[in-house]
Amino acid sequence: MQTTLVKIKMCGPTKDMWAKLLASVNKTEADDQEIALTDILELNDLYTATWCLRTVPDQEAQIRLFAIACVRAMPSQFIKPRANEILEVAERFAHGEATQQELDALWTTHWDAASGTIMATARPDAAQGALSVIRSTASELEWETAMEGAWNGMSLAEQRRSGQEACQALVACQTRVFKDMFTSRPAELERATEDTHIRENPMQHLAQDMDSYASQRAASPRY
Repeated sequence: MQTTLVKIKMCGPTKDMWAKLLASVNKTEADDQEIALTDILELNDLYTATWCLRTVPDQEAQIRLFAIACVRAMPSQFIKPRANEILEVAERFAHGEATQQELDALWTTHWDAASGTIMATARPDAAQGALSVIRSTASELEWETAMEGAWNGMSLAEQRRSGQEACQALVACQTRVFKDMFTSRPAELERATEDTHIRENPMQHLAQDMDSYASQRAASPRY
């Protein structure tokens, strides 16, 4: 999936983000030369690449599926049962199987059932929702993992290390999600969203990766 520096600049990046973007592609000003979103990811970071998704508004459905997949990459014990209802409605909406009214209703019926991170998948602006997910999931998981360590008697240093490792593992998974979902061209992405395995549980293997990481950490001796 492609964008351009002109489109990025029109969306109003921060001064620091814009300077880093220009430097990463060896440019001094915006132009209309196409650049792959995955190249932005490789040259910058996941947050910057996700921010740039707002430059491809015609891919809103795929962007929403990306946000949902990033939430589902978290270990399953951190996602409440009712929170899964939010993800299911948001996913059906992305596939055209739920109405805007159903999506909007989540804000009144499920506001107390999930964190703002999960509710972000139901935001009208899919790109902003995806950015909120990326911004929040890693920090939430880091904190939850550290608190879990505290309950298990870990020292403060052990808690911090455990939380940081969980955060790094999640970001690595979400980076793979981004590459998997935005490497193809738009026409290919449209066909991909019709695949049964994506419709049933997008990027399920990434959630399994995180669950496997959590199991390995629980089975290993303390630091």
